[in-house]
Amino acid sequence: MEDIDTLKKISLFQNMDDQEIAGVRGIMKENFFAPGQVIIHENDDSMDFHVLMSGKVEFYTSDAMGTELILDQVGVGGHFGELSMLTGEPRIIRVRATEPAKTLTLNRQQFHDFLMGHPHAGLMC
Repeated sequence: MEDIDTLKKISLFQNMDDQEIAGVRGIMKENFFAPGQVIIHENDDSMDFHVLMSGKVEFYTSDAMGTELILDQVGVGGHFGELSMLTGEPRIIRVRATEPAKTLTLNRQQFHDFLMGHPHAGLMC
């Protein structure tokens, strides 16, 4: 139930009813990351959307001199990768765990298949 409550707060899902959100949660995969572990790499063609269920992550890139630039940090309920999941475009930043982290991951194809079977959920996104 805690997972469902967190997912309800994500803009991509906030207009879905409880049954639809439970259906989305049912196709999401749990992932665990250690502090310092990179979750997403720049130019990665992965098409997964992550919702942070525990821990913290930071978004970062490098400038022209190779100096690392921290762009943002998020905690529980934060999410990342939705743009690449929806458009299929490569990632433009890196994401790494700053403490032990758990994400729920939604794959582009699985989400597409879910929406085909639940047209109301697709209209509400």
